[in-house]
Amino acid sequence: MRIKFNLIVAKIWMSLPSTMLLCLGISSINLLGFSKAQAFHPCPPLHRAEHKGPLGSIPVCVPTPPPISIPTNPTEVSEETWGQAGAVGYQSASDIMRAKNGGSQGLYQSQKIYLRPHFGDLVDRVQVVYNAQMMDTWSAFGQEIRLGGVESAAQTYCDRIYVRDSYNPNDFNQVILLAHELTHSKQCEKLGGMTQFGYHYFREYKKGGQNYQNNTMEKEAEAFQEKFAGWLSGEIASQNQSSDISVSLGNGKVIKYFRNNGTGTLVRQDGGEIIQRYSGWHKSWDQIVAIRTDMVLFYDREAGKGEIYRIEPQGNLTFLYRYDGWRKTWRNISSLGNSRVRFVDDTNHSEIYSVNDQGVFSDAN
Repeated sequence: MRIKFNLIVAKIWMSLPSTMLLCLGISSINLLGFSKAQAFHPCPPLHRAEHKGPLGSIPVCVPTPPPISIPTNPTEVSEETWGQAGAVGYQSASDIMRAKNGGSQGLYQSQKIYLRPHFGDLVDRVQVVYNAQMMDTWSAFGQEIRLGGVESAAQTYCDRIYVRDSYNPNDFNQVILLAHELTHSKQCEKLGGMTQFGYHYFREYKKGGQNYQNNTMEKEAEAFQEKFAGWLSGEIASQNQSSDISVSLGNGKVIKYFRNNGTGTLVRQDGGEIIQRYSGWHKSWDQIVAIRTDMVLFYDREAGKGEIYRIEPQGNLTFLYRYDGWRKTWRNISSLGNSRVRFVDDTNHSEIYSVNDQGVFSDAN
């Protein structure tokens, strides 16, 4: 996450449930400051204690933990201890972030069109908070510590992404940032959820010498971010090229077809905002016809074939029907409205057909 690992374990421990402290055998929340070695001593079976967190002190009853010696140097803390801290600390930090920030929202369609090819339906499940208050700096034992050295642009807690800035529809760098954060969301799903992600993230941080850049989970996100940025640059460049075919759907939307790379876009006629992107199209379509606002016909003259698709509300194309053995002499195909289509060949002979909701033609001459 672009948090640059600014969640230092010392402060996180101050907000951990007592059960976590017991799991690690720690009676004092003064952890990782290590002014001197500390050790547990036998206690009664139940011990009345206070959990001091951001919401105040809460009395809790905790079982007696086994004796354990705490090292005097934070670097001496084991990878396993860091991992166990992260397993609970990550969830605790997530709860704090939810409390600090307002409501969330899904990704915008203009973001999904670039991110979906790489993250699938994950783009439909994550929530984003813009203008978020971050947890960049933690205080511990009278000192202010910022491990990342800079303010984070975004932080991710599995399916919830916090972005410091406002949403900017014209900022492709924000899309690149989201690609980085979605990599962490994907890692979280793969590992099995927030607890496991927190465990592995903290453990890898320790394994990397307590250095954000050496954390393998950050290396993976950074590597994909760089790859995505290059891909996005190419996509944007292709958008600026003139389309081979541009068809108005009659509802303020236009389909553009780029034959060279077999791609297409659905854009708003007023302003050019991209609603949906398409890839993997045939590079041989000669005509695209808007039969109606939610149905299009693709015609390949050389192959003598046609395909009918329905345009869903979000811009996705749903295949309806394929035709083979069509004449290779149709030079113009046009919509007459009311789901009727006229075909005109090279001799100016014309035929009119009706199309039903399943994309099936019937003679209307």
